[in-house]
Amino acid sequence: MERLDLKDVEAFVQVIDSGSFTAAARALGVNQSVISTRVAHLEEQLQVRILERGARRSTATPAGKAMLTRARALLVQANDLVIEARRQAETPAGELRIASSTVPGTFYLPAVLADLRRHAPGVVPDLRVTDTQRALEALRSHDVELAVVGLVPAETGLRVETVWSDAVILVCSRMIAAGLPGQPDLGAVPLILRQPGSATRDAVLAATGARHEEGLDVVMRVPDGEVAREAALAGIGATFVSERAVARDLAAGRLVRLDQVFRPIQRPIALVTLEGQPATAAASMFCDLLRALAERSGAREP
Repeated sequence: MERLDLKDVEAFVQVIDSGSFTAAARALGVNQSVISTRVAHLEEQLQVRILERGARRSTATPAGKAMLTRARALLVQANDLVIEARRQAETPAGELRIASSTVPGTFYLPAVLADLRRHAPGVVPDLRVTDTQRALEALRSHDVELAVVGLVPAETGLRVETVWSDAVILVCSRMIAAGLPGQPDLGAVPLILRQPGSATRDAVLAATGARHEEGLDVVMRVPDGEVAREAALAGIGATFVSERAVARDLAAGRLVRLDQVFRPIQRPIALVTLEGQPATAAASMFCDLLRALAERSGAREP
């Protein structure tokens, strides 16, 4: 029997994660025909259909679902092998400049950087946490080597890979919740919004269909998620935040969810690099560790 090609396995997993062959091709930086060929080759080797092709979304068949966990584990093991080989060949050292938007920079990247510290103690990360647009601007200007942001930028010249999925919810203090009408719509809720340039803001406006805040009662605009959280705790209004950012506040009852007003949405956390720019050893190791952590944590589960 012909041995499995890891690129075929990667294509299958990426289609599941991305939801379509087109999105998978974009994430892996190849043509859609390449993804189709790889998945077809894998199905031929396995002699079973693993994907249901849909006009808008492709999903795993029962057989595909059964093999998905092992497929992910296989990719993780391959990543670990590459990491160890690189560690043996050359231990990276020096500065690694990373730009990140608030949510990944605060809640996702510290664990990756801890792994990087263990594998390559000579690397000194320079993590710059800002909004999504400024993070991408820093990447385009070559001020940083890579960016991790809360959207999938659709522009040429960038290599984009979705690594996590983050839930955005609407929360407020108990005082604000008590003052809302029995069945409020979003327009009746005093809102604390992120300033332009925020991926959270863009995702929320896209989900609500609001253009330039039309129909919303905006009482405050803030530069980042932590300020939004504190403003919500102070009772100024409700705000859209990452579920991870307010998990403790929700558990303690300091904030409450308004799921009846705004249905939580999933937005991607993406690793972005410049096409055609060779990665340093430190950047390559960081990217490998980031992917491996995402696989282990199950954050990429569809």
